[in-house]
Amino acid sequence: MMFVFGGGDGKYWLNDLLIFDLTTLEWSGPVATQGIAPVGRLQHSAITFEKKIYIFGGEPDQYRQLNDIFYLDTTTLTWVKP
Repeated sequence: MMFVFGGGDGKYWLNDLLIFDLTTLEWSGPVATQGIAPVGRLQHSAITFEKKIYIFGGEPDQYRQLNDIFYLDTTTLTWVKP
C-alpha cells in the first residue's frame, strides 16, 4: 500500500488521504479516518516508522508555514497529534 496525504486541487490545499494498492494498482479515497486530521497543506515532510506516517509542517495557504506534527496509524487509520 502507498499512502498519499494532502496536496491541492488548484484552488484549495487538501487534507485528503488516498491509498494506492501496489498489488491491484487501484486507488481508494479519499479514505475516511478517525481522530483529528491535520489541516489541508502542501509541501510538508513525511516519514514512516513502525506502521505510522508522520507529517510535519507544510503550508496551509500561500502566506503561512506550519510547525506542527501529526501521525497516522496505518493499521487503524487514526490521526494523532502527539
